[in-house]
Amino acid sequence: MKNRDQNSERPPIRLQSKIIAFVVALLFVSMAVFSYISLSSGLKMRERQARDEMARMASLIASAHTLSPQPDWERTDNYVKNVLTLYTKDEGPEILQLLYVIVFNEEGCPSAFAFNYELARKRGLEIPDIEHFSDAAENTSIDLIAPQSPLFGKISMPMTMNGKNWGRIETGYFVSRFIEEERANFARNMASLALLCMIGAIVAVFLARFTVRPILDVVSAMRGISRGDLDTRVRVSSLDEAMLLANGFNRMAAELKNFKLEIDDKTAKLLESEEKYRLLAESSSDFICLIGVDGVVKYVNASILKMINLPANAILGQRVSTISPEFSYRLIKDIFDCAVAKGEPIRREINIMEFTGMEWFDCVAVPVKSNGCVKSVLFVARDITDKKNAETELMKFKALVENSVDLIGMADIEGKLLFMNKNGKKLIGLNEDSDISDLSVFDIAVKEEHASIRNDIMPALISKGTWSGQAKIRNLKTGEIIEALITKFAVRNNEDGSDVCMATVIRDITDLISKQRENEMLQQQLFQSKKLEAIGTMTGGVAHDFNNMLAVIMGTCDVALAQHPDSPGADRFHKIKDVTKRAKELTMKLLTFSRKEKLNVRPVSADTLINDLVDILSRTIPISVKVKTDTQIPSPVVSVDSNQINQALLNVCINASDAMMGAGEILISCCVINIDVKELGAVEPVLPPGNYCRISITDSGHGMDEETLLKVFEPFFTTKEVGIGTGLGLYIAHGIITNHNGHIRVESRPGKGTTVTMLLPVAGAEEAFIADTFQPVYDNKSCSILLIDDNTDFLSMTSRLLRVSGCSVVTASSGAEGVDYFRMNHSELDVVILDMIMPEMDGSEVFEELKKIDPRAKIVICSGYSKDGAAAALLEKGAISFLQKPFDLQELKQILSQALNIAT
Repeated sequence: MKNRDQNSERPPIRLQSKIIAFVVALLFVSMAVFSYISLSSGLKMRERQARDEMARMASLIASAHTLSPQPDWERTDNYVKNVLTLYTKDEGPEILQLLYVIVFNEEGCPSAFAFNYELARKRGLEIPDIEHFSDAAENTSIDLIAPQSPLFGKISMPMTMNGKNWGRIETGYFVSRFIEEERANFARNMASLALLCMIGAIVAVFLARFTVRPILDVVSAMRGISRGDLDTRVRVSSLDEAMLLANGFNRMAAELKNFKLEIDDKTAKLLESEEKYRLLAESSSDFICLIGVDGVVKYVNASILKMINLPANAILGQRVSTISPEFSYRLIKDIFDCAVAKGEPIRREINIMEFTGMEWFDCVAVPVKSNGCVKSVLFVARDITDKKNAETELMKFKALVENSVDLIGMADIEGKLLFMNKNGKKLIGLNEDSDISDLSVFDIAVKEEHASIRNDIMPALISKGTWSGQAKIRNLKTGEIIEALITKFAVRNNEDGSDVCMATVIRDITDLISKQRENEMLQQQLFQSKKLEAIGTMTGGVAHDFNNMLAVIMGTCDVALAQHPDSPGADRFHKIKDVTKRAKELTMKLLTFSRKEKLNVRPVSADTLINDLVDILSRTIPISVKVKTDTQIPSPVVSVDSNQINQALLNVCINASDAMMGAGEILISCCVINIDVKELGAVEPVLPPGNYCRISITDSGHGMDEETLLKVFEPFFTTKEVGIGTGLGLYIAHGIITNHNGHIRVESRPGKGTTVTMLLPVAGAEEAFIADTFQPVYDNKSCSILLIDDNTDFLSMTSRLLRVSGCSVVTASSGAEGVDYFRMNHSELDVVILDMIMPEMDGSEVFEELKKIDPRAKIVICSGYSKDGAAAALLEKGAISFLQKPFDLQELKQILSQALNIAT
C-alpha cells in the first residue's frame, strides 16, 4: 500500500515528458509522412515520364520498322542501335540511363537488339553474349541480361502501327539520377524535420510547463486533502481550462469539507443512536436478536441470555436450529421464512414453553435489507402471558357481564353513558346495537329521581365511593316505569385516587315488588283470616256456652209451662222463651261466622238471589235510596244456602244505605268471570282457578280510607254512632261468603263511594244437593234415655223435660261415667243423648266407646256448636241425629221421634 502511494506520488513518466514526446513524435511522423508522400509522388511522376519516353521511343522504332511494305528486321536492328546511342549521349534524356533495347517480332523472338556497354561497365554489370542472345529461343526472359538492382527498371510494351501489332519492345534502364534528386530532396526534408523537431521540443517544453503547473498545483492540493487537510485550495491566475479545473477542485474540496462535516455529524449521531439503541436493547425486558438469512445468530440481548441461561459466546455465530428446542425452532423458522419471503415485517403471537414455562410471546420479525436484498432478520419478542391471561379473564368477565340479566353499565362523572350490556339495553327499550353515547343516567331515570341523583347519589359516590338503593327507571321505548334495585360504585384512578367514571348495576325488581305487594296482601289477608278465625273460635266458644245457658232457660220455661200451663205466670215464661229464641238466632249467626254450622246448600240462580234481595230492600231501606240491578243473561247458577247468602247481601246493602245517609243509589250487578292461574296472585289469591259468579254492590256514599278498609271485617267494628250499629254486618257477610268457598273484598276511596265484590263458585252440571229429611213426630210412647253432659244445670233441666214427655232418664255428668253405665245397662236403653264438649273424655271418644259396646246403639249428638265439624263426622259414623242447643220441648220430641223410628 505504501509503495502504491509512492508510485502514485512519483509517476514513472511525467506528464511534461509525455507532452514533449508527443509533440516531437507528432512533428517527426508528420515530416516522415510528408517526405514519403513527396518521394512516392516523385517516383510515380518519374515512372510516368519514363513510360511516356519509352512509348515515344517504341513508336519511333515501330515507325522505322514499318517504313517499307516489307519490314526489315536488320534495318530495325540498326535503327535500334542508333536510338540507344542517341540516349547514351549527354544530350539524351536526363531522367533515364538506357541500358538495352530489345525488339521482339510477332512470334515473340528477339529480332533487334542494342546494348549500352559503357553503362554496363560503369555499373559493373556482366556484358552478355550478344550472339548467344540473338539465337535465343522464343520469349527469352529479359532477366538474363537484367541486373539485380533496386535502381534498375524495365518497361515492356507492344509495338503497333496502323492498328497492326508488329511485336513488342522491352527496354532496361537505370533511374539513379532520378533517385539522387529524390534523395537530395529527402535529405533536405529530413533536415527541415530535425529543425522543426527541435523547435517543437522547445515549444512543447514551454507548453508543458504552462499546462502542467496548474495540474501539479491540483495534485499538491489533492495530496493535502488526502492527508485530511480539507481547507487546501488551488490558486490559478490563468483564464483557461486550468482555471476551470482549479475551480472545480476547489468546489470539490469545499463539498468534501461539508460532506465530511455532515458525515462526522451523522457518524456522531449514528454512534449516539447506536449506543442508545444498544443500551435500550440490552436493558429491555423484551427478547431481541438478529439472525442472518443463513440462520446464524448475530446478536442477542441480555434478556435472551438470562432466559436461556447461556453466555453470549455460546450463541453468537451458532445456528438457531442448534440452540433452540425443536418446537420453538419450528415456530421461529416459520416467521423467519415468511419475513424473508415477503420482505416486510411479520407479527405473530406464538406459544413457547420450553425454557422457563412462559407461554405466550408477541413476536415481530423485521427483515434487514442491503441493496434491496434481505441479509438478516431482527426478532423482537415480548412476553404477553399475563396479557393473555388477562384477556382470558376479561373474556370471562365480558361474557359474565353480557349474559347477566341485570343492567350493567358505566358512565362518566357527568352521567353520560359509556357502556351498557345487551340485557341492559333491552331493559330500557334499546336494540343491542343502539348507540348510547348521546344518553345519560338522567334519560333513563324518571324525572322524580333526578333531584335524588344530584343531591343524594352523586355526593354519596364521591364521598363513600358507593351507593345502593331502590329507584325507578323508565323504558325509553314504551315509557313503562320499572322498579329497580340499583348499586353504584365509583371507578377511581389507582395513582391519584380521582374518580374516572361510575359503574352501575340495575336489577329489575318490578315483578319482585309486585310479588312483595301480593305477599303483603296475602299476609294481611292471612292475618285477617287468622284473626277472624281466632275471633270465630272465641265466638264459637262463647256461643256454645251461651247456648248451654239458653238451653237451661228454654228448658226450664218448657217444664214450667208443661207442668202449669194455666198458671198466671205462663205469659212471662212465654216471653222468656221468645227472648231465648232471639238470643239463639244471635248465637247461630255467631256460629255461622265461626263455620260451625252445616250449610243447607241448594242450586239457585243469581237472579233469584238478587230479586229476593231487592224485594227485602224495598221494605228495609229508605225509599230515597234507589236500587238498580245489572244482571247477566242467562243468569249464573250457584250452589249456596239461600238464607245465609241473602243475609250476607242484605248486610252489605244495609251498610251501603247507611253510608249514603238515607239518599243515594245502590247498583247491584252480576256476571260470570274466569280467574286463571296468572290472575290469581294479583286478584284473588285465596281462590282456585275457575268460573265464578261476581256479585258487586256499589254505593254513592262518602267512601272509606285505607285505614278503615283494613278493619271492615273485624267483629263489632263500626263507623256508625254508638247504639246504632253492632259492627257485625260485614263480619257475618265475610263468614258466610268464605264458608261458601267464595271471596269478598271491599274497594273504596274517600268521596268516591264503595264497591263490595263477592265471588261465588258457579255450580257444576251434576252438583249433589244436601237436604234434611225429618221423620214423623214423636208418638208419645215411653222410652229409656241416657243423658251424658258435664253441665249439671243442663242435665237437670233436660231430664225434667224428658220426664215430662214420659221418658225414663238416667244422667251422667262425665263421659267415663256414661260409658260405665252404658256398658252395664245398654240393653235397657233406647237412646243416648251425648254432649260433644266435655273435659277429660269428650263426645267423640265417648261415641267410639259406646259403639264398641253396642254397635246398634242409637246416639243423638247434642252441642252448643252447629253440626258442622266434629258433629258432622260423628253423624257420618252412625250418630242418629243432631240436637242444636238451645232447643225447646217440641224440637226435643221431634229428634226423639226421629231416633226411635230408625231401625237399627
